[in-house]
Amino acid sequence: MRLSTRVAVGAAAVAVCSSATIGLLGAFSAFNNEVGRYDRVLDSISVDTSKVTSDKILAAIEFATDRTYSVNVTLLDTNGKLSALTSSASTLGAAPTPQQIRLAESLGVSVTGEQNYRFRSVPVDTGDFILLSIPMDDANHALANNLWLLFWFTVGTGASATGIILILVKRDLKAIETLARSAEEIAAGTDIALHSPPTSAEVLQLTRAIKVMVQNLNRSISVEKNARDSMQQFMGDASHELRTPLTVIKGYADLLATKGVEDKAFKAKALERISGEVNRMDKLISDLLLLAKLGDVQGFEERTMSDVNFSSLLKQQVDDFKELEPARAVAFTLVRNLHIWGNAELLQQLLGNIFSNLSRHTPSDSRVTVSLILDNPETALLTVDDSGPGLPDSLYTLGIDSFVRFDPFADRQQGTHGLGMTIMRTIAAKHGGTFFLLKSPLGGLRLELRLPLTAKASHNI
Repeated sequence: MRLSTRVAVGAAAVAVCSSATIGLLGAFSAFNNEVGRYDRVLDSISVDTSKVTSDKILAAIEFATDRTYSVNVTLLDTNGKLSALTSSASTLGAAPTPQQIRLAESLGVSVTGEQNYRFRSVPVDTGDFILLSIPMDDANHALANNLWLLFWFTVGTGASATGIILILVKRDLKAIETLARSAEEIAAGTDIALHSPPTSAEVLQLTRAIKVMVQNLNRSISVEKNARDSMQQFMGDASHELRTPLTVIKGYADLLATKGVEDKAFKAKALERISGEVNRMDKLISDLLLLAKLGDVQGFEERTMSDVNFSSLLKQQVDDFKELEPARAVAFTLVRNLHIWGNAELLQQLLGNIFSNLSRHTPSDSRVTVSLILDNPETALLTVDDSGPGLPDSLYTLGIDSFVRFDPFADRQQGTHGLGMTIMRTIAAKHGGTFFLLKSPLGGLRLELRLPLTAKASHNI
């Protein structure tokens, strides 16, 4: 059943029940009031007749004739025979039961049958009873008319209420039906937009709430899709990286099995290559485990986090780099006491990867410029430039994902793999920072790392 039908039926039911209840109470209240007036007349005649000691029958007739209502006076003898004492009493109909007669001595009693009437009984010394009665025809007729009018009034009220409710809520119902269709389209995946015409404040509030939900759903879908794509890419890259050393190991193992161990020179070369590939696999698996830990937000937060003097960490790395690479021209500038809230071990690994990659992938005499400054009062900026070969020009315009795919730190001959960029970017992101690779003014590669400062850093600047 459609919402509009339910609303119409509900409105009609409420209107009908309300009007019928009120109408019935009014109709039966009017009927009871009329019966009450009958009782007051009968009570007055009964009391007056009971006070008479000589001829109660004659007194009852006299008292009954001087009344607003037509009061019948009937004598019921001990044999149960009814004798009309007034001209209209012959229409009394069936005699009341003995129980009703006894009850009618104190209050009015209604008798139904061929003739409906209300009566009181007055005992006579001879054992007979004087029955004082008023026909109920007028009261019953008025009640029937009131009920008939109530029926048509209730029908009209229900129809009117239904029409008024539908007119008042038609736009809202249309808007809700539109929202329902939009929700079905979203659930079916055929549409991710939400359509709703302007209407009442309540429906607008519902529309806004659903739109917020849809926006969150869109974001969740986008995040899930990106995460799925990243996971597929990561799994593909990891599978490729693991397959390469396994292929080398299997190849040399097969050659050793074919040639035997007599060729000592070949045996030494094969074992050296197998050992190198095993070491590379060990490093790759360690990096994969690190990435898995970094991907676990709770696990990352449970690591030791503290206030780290990033300036000191960087100076230590640069000093070690100068000692190990004396032929390089290294220009180094930094702002002291820049503090980062983070994990000192991971930040050291991030810096270590940067400088170890410079050693591996740039000529030993290439220039290097290292700068740590304030990008703004709340952010530290580390810039590392080199005059090495850099990357193909086309990759600088494709964004960071292209750098991850074409990882410049992957070098099969030197025993590295393609996860260095991913690790550095992940560590930076986990510390609330950003990591970019750009073309350096020196001709090679520029690395830009931005990290948020702690409050302590601001006091020391």
